[in-house]
Amino acid sequence: WNKVEYGKARGLAGRTLGIAGLGAIGREVAVRGRAFGMRVAAWSPSLTAERAGAAGVEWAATLDALARLSDVVSVHLALAKETRGLFGAAFFDAMRPGAFFVNTSRGETVNAAALKVAIAEKGIRAGLDVFDLEPSGGSGAFEDEVGRMPGVVGTHHVGASTEQAQNAIAAEVVRIVASYKATSDVPNAVNLC
Repeated sequence: WNKVEYGKARGLAGRTLGIAGLGAIGREVAVRGRAFGMRVAAWSPSLTAERAGAAGVEWAATLDALARLSDVVSVHLALAKETRGLFGAAFFDAMRPGAFFVNTSRGETVNAAALKVAIAEKGIRAGLDVFDLEPSGGSGAFEDEVGRMPGVVGTHHVGASTEQAQNAIAAEVVRIVASYKATSDVPNAVNLC
């Protein structure tokens, strides 16, 4: 590391963290952002100003407003018809030059062509745990061009694959089965008919 360049890092304190998706994970990211002295703002499709205030974050009325406010945008949205390609040209145009874009949710929420332009033309830096063109299984060629661009740091979507996380998943499965056995109710079900 060049000490002069290292010393030029802006740091996090006083910067704005924008969170897209203020569910359980997004709320935990907000806690961590505040711990680093960051101002925290959030946008979610169903988030209101009142609920944002109750969560201790500033409310961004639109996704583009979140992009304009933020030095760092962290994505925590599920992949759905409404979120596929949500982070496109308009979003990246609204981001500040040199801002950070972090996506650990789903690669398909991002328009990869728009992200490539933002990286090349606005100096957007990206931290990606997911990609549009990632292998579908445990093996395969990684062919996503975004992951090879300067200013991009990528990991393969296993950041949460720890022994602790696997034990927590197992415990949650046991809890859900026990709840179903006792009450015939399935906690956390999202696709019941």
